[in-house]
Amino acid sequence: MSDRNIIGKFQQFLDKNKNIDINTIIEDNIKNIPIPTPPSPGHIHPICFSADSPIKTDQGIVAISRINKRNHTIKNKTIKELTITKNTSPMIFIPKNVLGKNLPSQDINVSLFHKILYNDKWYQARELTFINGIDQVLRGEELVYNILLDKHSVMNVAGLTVETLDPEVYFKLRKKEIKYDLNYFLPNPILC
Repeated sequence: MSDRNIIGKFQQFLDKNKNIDINTIIEDNIKNIPIPTPPSPGHIHPICFSADSPIKTDQGIVAISRINKRNHTIKNKTIKELTITKNTSPMIFIPKNVLGKNLPSQDINVSLFHKILYNDKWYQARELTFINGIDQVLRGEELVYNILLDKHSVMNVAGLTVETLDPEVYFKLRKKEIKYDLNYFLPNPILC
C-alpha cells in the first residue's frame, strides 16, 4: 500500500471519528507514553506557541503569554521560565476540532518541530500537515512562547498533550553550546 493510500485511509478514519473525545483517552494513558527524546546535541529546532495559545495550569486555562512563574504551576510543577523567542519562520496552523472533538479546543499556531501527542504517538507539528485543515502558514515576525519546568515534561495546550522545553537543551542554548535553527532567542530573552 502506498503512502498516499495510507494517508487517505487515516484521513477517512479521522473524518468518521471526530466525535471521539481523544483528550480523555490521552489523559488516562499518558503515563505509559514516553516523553519525546530531546534533539541531538549540536543542532536543534525551535519549539514554541503563539501568544494566545491556552495552557492548562493548576490555576485554570491561561494564554501562554500571560503565564507568570510566580502565580502558575503545571501538574503541581513549578514553572522555571516562560521563554519568549522572536520568530520569523513558518508556523503550523491547527484548527479547532481537526484532530477530534475539542482537539484542539481552539485554533492554535505552533512551531514546525514542536512535538504533539496524537493517537499515542509523538509527532512534530509539521508531520501532521497530511491531515486536511492543518497547514504551514507564514505569520510574519512575532514573539512565540514556551514553558520550562525542572524536567522535560508534558503540558496541555488547547486540549492537546505537547512537550515542554527541555531544560538541558535550553541551558545549552543559553551558553551557545548548540545552534538554534530557524528562530533565535532575543538578544536578552525576556524571562517572566
